[in-house]
Amino acid sequence: MKISNIQKSLQNLITGEVWGDDEILKFYSVDASLYQIIPKVVVIPKTENEVISVVKFANKNRVAVTARGAGTGLVGSALNDGIIIDLKNLIQLVLKKIMLR
Repeated sequence: MKISNIQKSLQNLITGEVWGDDEILKFYSVDASLYQIIPKVVVIPKTENEVISVVKFANKNRVAVTARGAGTGLVGSALNDGIIIDLKNLIQLVLKKIMLR
């Protein structure tokens, strides 16, 4: 599947952010390790259901997907050449829900 098709499909699928700009992709192509792998698309979901939708889309279209937190890993585990799902904002929402219980 072409990168532009992945980006357009994900933009139609979720209300969160979907990025394919070179600057954003380069930012997400590194973590605290020495590795660099440029992803096809970066997704910043707004809800847990959007995460599920992105993962289902990736599975259906056979595109690698990696969840990313702060990008502080030392072994390149936040990197891949497919879809990066940035969860740092979503994690804050989940923690707030837990604290309100």
